[in-house]
Amino acid sequence: MIASIWPLWVQSSFGGGFTPSTGLLASLLLASASLLLLIPYFSYVFTFLAPANIIDTIRQNVRRAIIAEAVRKPITETPDVERARHLALKLSVSGSVEQIADIALNSILQRDRALAMDAVDAARGVVFDYFEQKAKMPRSGSRCFRRSASGIPTTSRSPTRESTTSSPSGCGSSTR
Repeated sequence: MIASIWPLWVQSSFGGGFTPSTGLLASLLLASASLLLLIPYFSYVFTFLAPANIIDTIRQNVRRAIIAEAVRKPITETPDVERARHLALKLSVSGSVEQIADIALNSILQRDRALAMDAVDAARGVVFDYFEQKAKMPRSGSRCFRRSASGIPTTSRSPTRESTTSSPSGCGSSTR
C-alpha cells in the first residue's frame, strides 16, 4: 500500500528546481520490494493450481470424508437424518469422481497422457477408498438404496418403487 502511494507524494514535491533524490530512491526501493514479495505468492498460486495438485486435493478431501463417516460412532438419529448423511457422502464421492473424470477427459483431449493416467488412478482410488471403508460404516435399516434407471440412488421406500424381495434388514436385495 505504501509502495503505491509513496510515488504520488514524491511526484507532488517536484517543482522549482527541487528534486527529492531521497524520495526517489525510497520509491524505487519500495517498488522493488513489493515486486520481490509477489514472487513467492505467484509461485504458491501456480503450484496450487497445477492439475496434479488439484486432483490430489480432491482425492484427499474425499478420503477424509469417507474415513470420518467410517469411524463415526453410531448415534441414535432419525432414519431421515441417517439417510441424508449417507446420501450426502455418496453424492460427495460421485461428485469427486466426476470432477476427476472431467480433468481426465480434458487431459486426454489435450493429449496429456501423464495427467490423464493420474486422474484415472485418482478416480479409481476414490472408489476403492469408498468400498474399503464402506464395511466399517455404521449400518442402519434406513440405508437401503437402489439405482433408478438414470443411475441416481433412490430409497427403497420410494412410493414409485416398492421392494418385492426382503432381507433380514428390511432392505430388500439392494445394498447400502
